[in-house]
Formats: sequence, C-alpha cells, structure tokens
Amino acid sequence: MKKAPFLSLLTIFSLGSITNTFANENRFSEMQQNMLARPTRIYFGPEILLFQVDTHVHNIHIDDQEFFWGLKLGYEYLKPQAFYAAAEMLVTNTNQNFSFSQDSLVYNGQRSSGFGNIQTRFGYTLSRSHQLITPFLGLGVYALSKHHHNGFQEVMGYLSGGVRTQFECTSAVLIGVNAEIFRTLGVKQSVTIENEKFTKHTNDWGCNIGVPLTIRLSRGWDMQLTPYFLRLLFSESQNIYGTTLLFGYRF
Repeated sequence: MKKAPFLSLLTIFSLGSITNTFANENRFSEMQQNMLARPTRIYFGPEILLFQVDTHVHNIHIDDQEFFWGLKLGYEYLKPQAFYAAAEMLVTNTNQNFSFSQDSLVYNGQRSSGFGNIQTRFGYTLSRSHQLITPFLGLGVYALSKHHHNGFQEVMGYLSGGVRTQFECTSAVLIGVNAEIFRTLGVKQSVTIENEKFTKHTNDWGCNIGVPLTIRLSRGWDMQLTPYFLRLLFSESQNIYGTTLLFGYRF
C-alpha cells in the first residue's frame, strides 16, 4: 500500500515526460511561426533559361538552342500542417526562333519567339521542427510561340505530381528540393515553312527538378534563387536549364 503514492508519482512523471517530448518534436520553429501568422506569399522576379531542342516534325529536323529571358509571377498559400495552394505564370522571350532543316535545306531562326508556363498546384504541408514537406498535384500548360510566319512552335497541357521541401539552415536561410513529374494531355508541335504547315500530335512524360535557396530579409520579405532542370518530353531531346531570382512578400 505504501508503494501506491510512489507509483502514482512515477506514472504522472512518465506521462509528463512523454507529453513534453511530443510537444518538443512538434514545436514550430521561429520561421514556421512566421508562416502561421503570414501564410500568403506573392512573388515576382526575372528568369533566364537555355532551351535545347532536338526533335522531328515529319521530315523536318529541329536542332538548335536559344537563351530566353523574362518574368515570373506567383501566389502561394503555405503554412505548417495545412492545405497548400499555389499559382504561377512565366513569360519569356528570345531574339530568334529555332533553326531547322528539311532535306538539304536549312532555315535559320527569324525574329523572336516566346516560351511560357501557367500552373496551379494543390496539396498539404507536413511539418516537423525546421522542415516542411509538401506533396502536391498540379495542372498547367507549357507553350513555345513564334513571332513570324516561319518557325517552330508547340503547346502542351499537363497533369503533374510532386513534392516541395524546405529545410532551415539558420533562422534566415532555407534550402529545399522541388521535384515534379508530369504527363502531357496532348502535345501539338508545328513547323511553318512559307505557306505550308507541318503538324505532329503526341503524348509523353516529363520532369522538373529545382533547388531553391531562400534568404529571409525581414518578417515579410524574402529573396529566393532557384537553379532548375526541366525535361519537357522523355522521348525527345527538349531540355531546359534555368535560373530564377524571386522576391517574395508574406502577409
């Protein structure tokens, strides 16, 4: 009977230790607390990319590479243990279209062309102290346009799935990995030569991986540098190597 008070105290102490341990494991960091208070982020900034193409449309061979530069705009709702949503738009331009050849004739790129992307993402953000992991599903469109009668262009809608992560190096520096795989919903490629247009329809898989480095400038402002690699179609050589510098504001 004398052992009962001792056992009761031991039980209370054990339960308290377990509770404290669980609370510590799930405690939000300072940066995560700021996300809880300011879950909405808008961002904007320049982007530059190298677009490499090696593909065929019927008997026409497109084999070239061009630098594009432009602007990215976006919206993101992100906070620990909560629903995630994002939407972004990319618009870029280059001085000339891709060169291509038909039989023994070579056509050099003429005038400018543009490349762009519109995407929405929805998911859920899992968190642990100093870590955020957000699995998501997305829907979007990639498009390459030409600003002249002759040239190569393509457009593809897609469904995607992936994960976006953030790891806190310090209270002001985060590094992450963004990985995404997508399935096209119909790819339309076309080449126009004089008054004749050649078109090809296909479907394929693609992927996108980036490594964002985020520096927190204040409670509201941040700066993010993201080098990335984008493979538009696995069955063709359409590779994009890009870098984005974004300025974001949380509220």
